[in-house]
Amino acid sequence: MSRHINIQLQKLRSPDAPYYVETLLHVIHASRSKSLEISIDWSEASYCNIVIRVGKSTVFWRRLFHAILNEAAIHAWVKNRWIVVIEGPAGWNDYLLLAHFDPTVETDDLVGT
Repeated sequence: MSRHINIQLQKLRSPDAPYYVETLLHVIHASRSKSLEISIDWSEASYCNIVIRVGKSTVFWRRLFHAILNEAAIHAWVKNRWIVVIEGPAGWNDYLLLAHFDPTVETDDLVGT
C-alpha cells in the first residue's frame, strides 16, 4: 500500500539551509523504491515540507532513516529541525510521528504497521 511520509524541516533561515535540503533530497532519492513521488512545499516562513508518496512506506522509512544516520553532517543538521510523520492505515487520521526535533516529544514505533 502506498502512503505519504511528510518531512517538515524548520528553522531554515540560515544560509546553508538550501545545501542541506538538497543533500537530504539526494539521500531520499538514493533510498528510493520503485514507486516514489516527491513534492516540496517551501513556505515563506522558515520551514519546508517534503512529501514522499511511496509503496512499502515503512520499509522505505527504515532505509531512509539508516541512510541519514550514515551521513553524519546531514543527520546532525536534520535532527534539530525535523518533524517526520507517516500516514496510518486510515490516512492522516491515524498518522504516526516518526521523528521530532524536540527530544522530549515521544515518537511512535512502526511495529505492526
